[in-house]
Amino acid sequence: MRSAAVLPVRVSVKLPLAPPSVASAVFVSVTKAFAAAVQLPVFVPVVTVSGFANPAVNVWPAAAAVMSGAVRLTAVAALRVGAGLVSVATHPSTAAQVSAARPEIMVHGVRDAADLIGLLARATVIAIGPGLGQSSWALALFACVRESRQPAIFDADALSLLALDPDSNAARIITPHPGEAARLLGGITTRAIAHDHFAAAHQLHTRYGGAVVLKGAGTIVQSSGVTQVIRGGNPGMATGGMGDALTGVIAGLLAQGMALTEAAVAGAALHAAAADCAAAAGERGLLASDLMPHLRALVN
Repeated sequence: MRSAAVLPVRVSVKLPLAPPSVASAVFVSVTKAFAAAVQLPVFVPVVTVSGFANPAVNVWPAAAAVMSGAVRLTAVAALRVGAGLVSVATHPSTAAQVSAARPEIMVHGVRDAADLIGLLARATVIAIGPGLGQSSWALALFACVRESRQPAIFDADALSLLALDPDSNAARIITPHPGEAARLLGGITTRAIAHDHFAAAHQLHTRYGGAVVLKGAGTIVQSSGVTQVIRGGNPGMATGGMGDALTGVIAGLLAQGMALTEAAVAGAALHAAAADCAAAAGERGLLASDLMPHLRALVN
């Protein structure tokens, strides 16, 4: 008898339909996102003692000793969309790993919040969460970032910590998936979030302010009075690290002068478009790092 391996059939992703209560929902493609957004600045190299740099943009992701790959993906994504200087504040035990994998990232070993305060003063944008963990060290850094005044993107572990002590911040972008959204809202299940993404995005914005990027099939970006749905993306994106890369993309755009909502929308659209380009070779086996060359091509 002949035997054959049976692979699961691909299921097409359907974008969510806006309910009657969200009549103003706008469906956004990567072209429309960039047409509506603030134009990225022309990159003019500035001669420095060390060579060429763009001193106007500086992104600071922060990560813990665990999952150093997560913060590396965030940092590289920010670089690939045009952030001139990207530094990583990480636990001293992880600093060498991050630096060795990508020498373009400026890595700082941070022992405690006191070490971080001086670094944050030089940041244009802060991204926190990927690889952060929830240890006492992570809590101290999270509290320090929370007190800073720079625009910030909260993802992953930062969202779990935020859920423990919610607040509203107009200068912050949060990027939860449905499970994280359920924790942020409290008293609601992941299934309920998936059942009505629009209501969940609106509730998240009401409670936390700023811009909300609710990830999923048809990612929703919710800001004051505006609901936008991102076209694009594919099932191959359901792999570890995709959210970390999205955080870096948004941070990199925000650092280059885009307004909060514009960076969230353009970043999510760009991330989805890069994933679709990478999936031309097949959705199965798609990795977050596969998006990096396409991110660079799309922003240029």
